[in-house]
Amino acid sequence: MVPATFALAGLVVLFNGQSMASRARRIYRHGVATVARVTALQWTSMRVNSRPVRRVMYRCHVAGRVVEGKWNTVDPPGDPNDPTVPPEERKVVTIWVIYDPNHPEDNVGVPVSS
Repeated sequence: MVPATFALAGLVVLFNGQSMASRARRIYRHGVATVARVTALQWTSMRVNSRPVRRVMYRCHVAGRVVEGKWNTVDPPGDPNDPTVPPEERKVVTIWVIYDPNHPEDNVGVPVSS
């Protein structure tokens, strides 16, 4: 009974990982690029190679509607809500996003080296 439970849990994890990877691959191959505005940066509890991972929240206009997304990265763009910068001096921070033209809510942030 216990080995079957572990096998079933493993298959569920494998299926979810495979579907997320194939979704991202499909978007990278057939997607359309657009510019998105960063709305917020959030800290996560994850670390990659001892570097903190940040969640980038963004918003873009696609096919006449507003689409929001999020993306985890260790190299986030500037924070549009940085409390150390006065509000009148804050700049609009943008990133590139690739989205599926048939399903704009399926989108991924694109890592760009500066």
